[in-house]
Amino acid sequence: MTTDVRAPVNVARVHVARRGLAHDLRAVKIVLHRELLRFLYDRSRMISQVIQPVLYLLVLGTGLGSLVSGGGTVNLKTFIFPGVIAMSVMFTGMFSAASIVWDREFGFLREMLVAPVGRTAIVVGKVLGGAVVASSRAW
Repeated sequence: MTTDVRAPVNVARVHVARRGLAHDLRAVKIVLHRELLRFLYDRSRMISQVIQPVLYLLVLGTGLGSLVSGGGTVNLKTFIFPGVIAMSVMFTGMFSAASIVWDREFGFLREMLVAPVGRTAIVVGKVLGGAVVASSRAW
């Protein structure tokens, strides 16, 4: 025969930061800062960001320019330049979105999701980070 005697349990008080707009904006800033640092410390990504559009412009512009017998005054390189810029920005955005998979693989995504911030702040920070890196590519 057992009796159920429960002793009082002392639980330590935990201070949880107050949720608000400033709290979420700070989380966005931190995630954005992390994305920019990841880009700045990845030398191969920075080099490919410069070389890839130049190769597209020179190889496609010169190679296809010799095939097209134009009756116009616009050079083919001038014509495909906006498309090369748009394609470079699009690829950078896609690779930025794929970084979420890498974050999940290495466990960092789980650490962000258990943080006391809204998931919207994490998503906005990742999107802004990708947008800043992709728009820097258009320069």
